[in-house]
Amino acid sequence: MKISNGFIILLFAIIFFNSCDNTVNKIKWVDPFIGTGGHGYTFPGPTAPFGMVQLSPDTRIEGWDGCSGYHFSDSIIYGFSHTHLSGTGVGDYCDLLLMPTSGRFCFNNGYKDSSNGYGSSFKKSNEWSKPGIYQVLLDKDNIKVALTTTDRVGIHRYSYSSNDTANVIIDLEHRDQLLNWSLEQISSNEIIGHRVSKSWADQQHFYFYMQTSSSIDASELFYREDNTEPTKMALRFAQLENNELTVKVGISSVSVQGAKNNLIHEAPHWDFDLYKDLLQQKWESALSKIELKDSSKSNKTIFYTALYHSMIAPNMFNDVDGSYRGTDLKVHSAQDSTYTI
Repeated sequence: MKISNGFIILLFAIIFFNSCDNTVNKIKWVDPFIGTGGHGYTFPGPTAPFGMVQLSPDTRIEGWDGCSGYHFSDSIIYGFSHTHLSGTGVGDYCDLLLMPTSGRFCFNNGYKDSSNGYGSSFKKSNEWSKPGIYQVLLDKDNIKVALTTTDRVGIHRYSYSSNDTANVIIDLEHRDQLLNWSLEQISSNEIIGHRVSKSWADQQHFYFYMQTSSSIDASELFYREDNTEPTKMALRFAQLENNELTVKVGISSVSVQGAKNNLIHEAPHWDFDLYKDLLQQKWESALSKIELKDSSKSNKTIFYTALYHSMIAPNMFNDVDGSYRGTDLKVHSAQDSTYTI
């Protein structure tokens, strides 16, 4: 019996695609919104496996069900912060909130009065998340937000409506009690700062170094009463390519210089999609360590989402040079500055 070349090609194609279905695309079964309702305390934003950055939307300022900063039943986003706890039932983190806006500068988050603040409503139909990527459309100013990360760097992409002013609000006061802080623009596209805060942890240290893809055209600072250091900053960008702004934020528990080194090492370019693709490849590799032999789509979703959540914590805590802040609040150095799974 003769077998045609076309049949052989078709057979190889079937084998190839069946093999691909078994070995890749595990992230398609993960639903990061599972656990964000009820008393689940999970967050939907991107993070690397055991990564230092957990970049996610914040929809709750306080309350037991707002421990992760997000609850599925909410309809207002106050911004996007860089650290979040998953499944703890105790609130902390939510460090360094950024929020894209248009129009006049506003430093009120709108928590007490949603009609007068930088917070924005959003629709669940305009919100989407998979491992390595979170996207949402903010109703108030019609701004599209996309988030991804490296291990130690949060990466934001904001797409503004044409002809609107493009702003970014930086809020160090968001969530827990501030003990010490700083916030400073050091160049046309660099912001640095830190916050030492108290919540679940008595003294949590967070340092950051931030770069913007376009130059800052104007800025304004907000000061608390009787304080000489600003706690909030508003930035305006006049020249945006295709009405898009990319923001990169390196973080550290050690120092601003440590945060800068982390960004330079992990996020040297401005290609958002490349960062997203690399992070999703990491998650594919991590999730593919276990192959679930089950034809049920719902069982695959439950299993791979649970596996995904098991790889969010514990978090990497050392900088690229191995430095980290210990529980004694002193800076130490790890012999091995990498963490692999």
